[in-house]
Amino acid sequence: MITQAEIPFLDWSAEKSLPAYLILFALALSWTLLNRWTAQRKLRRRDSENLKISDPYEICYLTGGPRRVLTYALTELARERRVELLEQSQAEPEILALTEPQPSATDFKSLALGSVASFGKSSASLKQVFAHFRPACSPLEKRLAIEGIKPTSKEAQKGRRAAWPLILVFLLGLAKVLIGLSRDRPVGFLILFLVVTLVTVFILSKPFGISEQAKAQLQALRIAAESKAAKQGGNPLLLFPFIGPAAIENRTGYEKVPASFQKFDPIAATYFTFGGWNNSGDHTFGSGGGDFGDGGSGCSGCGGCGS
Repeated sequence: MITQAEIPFLDWSAEKSLPAYLILFALALSWTLLNRWTAQRKLRRRDSENLKISDPYEICYLTGGPRRVLTYALTELARERRVELLEQSQAEPEILALTEPQPSATDFKSLALGSVASFGKSSASLKQVFAHFRPACSPLEKRLAIEGIKPTSKEAQKGRRAAWPLILVFLLGLAKVLIGLSRDRPVGFLILFLVVTLVTVFILSKPFGISEQAKAQLQALRIAAESKAAKQGGNPLLLFPFIGPAAIENRTGYEKVPASFQKFDPIAATYFTFGGWNNSGDHTFGSGGGDFGDGGSGCSGCGGCGS
């Protein structure tokens, strides 16, 4: 067992411990920054100059993860009367399939319908459907990671783990503060440095997120969606990929979408704040049918998005 005598730092006076702590902090900070920079370089390993995001399901995944992909698909299916959304008081909604999915279909809307239909003629809770549907998002997650747009969940955590040297330094300083307090020694400056260390850990332990180029493109897409949705007769569903079920709250034609969808996929789940970006311009959702472009993989059959 390591004793205090084996860690001289813990027994040093303030004149020695403060400079030593600052040196350790500087070394740990340098190591953390280097680790994060190296990891990010590996994640952005592909040239993304031709990056083009147009599929609404891609946008859903980037802004709200698999939950938003599912709620968007279920909202479309309910509008097409292919599933029934049953609001339960004081509980999550129940979902019932009204039609059968095409066996060979691979778009997200069909996969969501398949997840609901897998429970047969019985309704299923939203959490049950999500547990069945979640693996269907894995190919999209891997593709976005390969293209350098957004790392996988496992890769994103490398950013959090990079701060472990700073955490060790913080714990060492905390131990020194406790010992100093027990001996009635002044520890004010060390406590101040501990606060600085803790704030630094909080900042540098955030998981890696969406690339800056993808953020800029998503903001441009949202500006276009807001413009189209604001027009008379505009479709509020256009904003769903960006802010989730809140986009259709109290909107005509979506009365049967449960309010509890917002608890399952709240605006707060969005991975970044659009208002913080400074890009602007007149952008559209790409070329091809519908407002979201050609409908690529995972978007077939959603021509209603642009109506």
